Amino acid sequence: MGTRHPKSPCCGATVQRFGGRRRRCSQCHRTWRIHRRKPGRKRRRVAPQLVTRTLAEQRPLVRHPRPAGLSLPALRKRFRTALTWWLAHATAPVVPPGPLVLLVDGVWFRFGRQVWTLYVMALKPVGCAQATFLDPLLLPGREGLAGWQQAVATIPAAVRGRIRALVSDGFRGAASLARHDGWIHQRCHFHLIAQLQIRRGQHKHLATAPLREAIYQALRTALGRPEGPVLRQLEAQLAMLAQRPECPRRFRMTVRDFLRQREAFRAYQRYPELELPTTTNVVEAMARILRTRLPPLSTPEALQRWATALIRLRPTMVCNGHRNQPD
Repeated sequence: MGTRHPKSPCCGATVQRFGGRRRRCSQCHRTWRIHRRKPGRKRRRVAPQLVTRTLAEQRPLVRHPRPAGLSLPALRKRFRTALTWWLAHATAPVVPPGPLVLLVDGVWFRFGRQVWTLYVMALKPVGCAQATFLDPLLLPGREGLAGWQQAVATIPAAVRGRIRALVSDGFRGAASLARHDGWIHQRCHFHLIAQLQIRRGQHKHLATAPLREAIYQALRTALGRPEGPVLRQLEAQLAMLAQRPECPRRFRMTVRDFLRQREAFRAYQRYPELELPTTTNVVEAMARILRTRLPPLSTPEALQRWATALIRLRPTMVCNGHRNQPD
């Protein structure tokens, strides 16, 4: 049972009622509240709409309407508080059920003299034309196998166990990463073609322009041909053209990379049931959004928070398989 006649904590005298929420000592007349308040100024309410207006609507903080007397540094501090609150309460992207295909890409940034890489990952369910982005991971250094191992480790084990294939742009260590986890590795066709496209020399009247064009057309045809004598003939033609002494060094390296990693470039044909995308365009598009919408930030921690919030505001994008991809 509670105390029927409580005594005051100061003098031990009888306690008198002093309004609805206060009590008073009958001897020294000291008063106190029934429920103690937290000292200090009242906490301001967080405005989550400040985050959505800045990131989703691409409205810089300098263009936000400010109350009279509120400076721009104060508005930036409010935005940091709202962003921290929003990230703590915003739900993480929900990954659909079933087998998955992992698409990855690295976006590099520079802070001072050090390079940082933002590892962007998206999961595409088999039989679905929509990819769901995961929270990115920012790590110091250039893109590599060690960084991607840390990024993949952030995926929940239950989701990681449903991944069947990896689609990458061919970064160093991509084959080892897929082999370690038992995934099928699909190389991006766009990155391979782009390496030759920018060096074709059609408008520069180069002496080796016919050779460059022959390699370019043969490689593009070989990427889409099924297994058979025509494909073997194209591969033999590419090997012969790359061995010619007048073949540029970059062309020779690209052709050798294609012939050495031919199975990775043709995984979409060997596993048609997975409907593997032949490009990493969906993560490339997200990387482009991050570069254009993120303002110049001073610390890697700020970049991590901004990038995570921006991806959570747009967690899905259309990602077609090979059968539905336009030429």
